[in-house]
Amino acid sequence: MTGHPQKIYSEEEYLEKERMADYKSEYYRGEIFAMPGAGFNHIRITENLSGQFFVRFSDKSCCGYSSDLRVHIPANSLKPILIF
Repeated sequence: MTGHPQKIYSEEEYLEKERMADYKSEYYRGEIFAMPGAGFNHIRITENLSGQFFVRFSDKSCCGYSSDLRVHIPANSLKPILIF
């Protein structure tokens, strides 16, 4: 059985697909991975923690983010991308 070669996407191709997609995905070194949606309990925990971080760090020079923030990690070619 012969496998099909996997398509390697450029960062630009990924961004184009992500902006039009009905689901969230992650890009890693040319591959695109669909990400599962969060469940009710996961969302409740995330929002509760986000609220606590906001209160705790409101007088500090740092802050927390609840989710959906892309992070630049030069070692693996991930870049921060905001999609609206």
